[in-house]
Amino acid sequence: MKKKIITALMCAALALSAGNTVLAETVTGDGSSSTGTDVTGTYQASPPSTVYNVTITWGSMAFTYQDKEQEWDASSQQYTDKTEAYWTCACGANKVEVENRSNAAVDAKLSFTQESGTDYTGTFYAGEVTASNNVTGVTELTDNTLSLVDRSTGSPAEADYKKSAWLMMNGGTLTSGDSGKKLGTVTVTINAAASQNP
Repeated sequence: MKKKIITALMCAALALSAGNTVLAETVTGDGSSSTGTDVTGTYQASPPSTVYNVTITWGSMAFTYQDKEQEWDASSQQYTDKTEAYWTCACGANKVEVENRSNAAVDAKLSFTQESGTDYTGTFYAGEVTASNNVTGVTELTDNTLSLVDRSTGSPAEADYKKSAWLMMNGGTLTSGDSGKKLGTVTVTINAAASQNP
């Protein structure tokens, strides 16, 4: 901080000495003459500095692999598949909530990286979803990005500065005995809003 203040004072001194017009006047007389010049001032606003402050709230990100259901076929004397396997989770466990508390708009980019050597995939939705067979009425998150408005401008609606996405797992399997196995990593990257970039 001290270094910044000193630099500002040096810049101000240089501006006064190098950037202003110098007025020269010769005064003559019997030693009692005087002269003067106007002193003027100009207002210049100091724009506020940008402060980025974003709160990210995670669900537990704990998923359950629901294995396919089988039923006994008495005719063939063997089990047959009654349902397909799917991923599910508790309500809200797959939720990522991002709240912008900055005096600038931001973009929150979400990504899922599968654990090395696995084939798990993750899809982000713009509406709540808890199972791969229950996505009615929701859409995939466009470009995996949540765009959040500047909190300092007017009185933005909460839905514009606080948004959520829901992760749904696809692909891969778990086997008997697997518990708490790492499937991958969710990352949220915060950037200045694309609309603010030249």
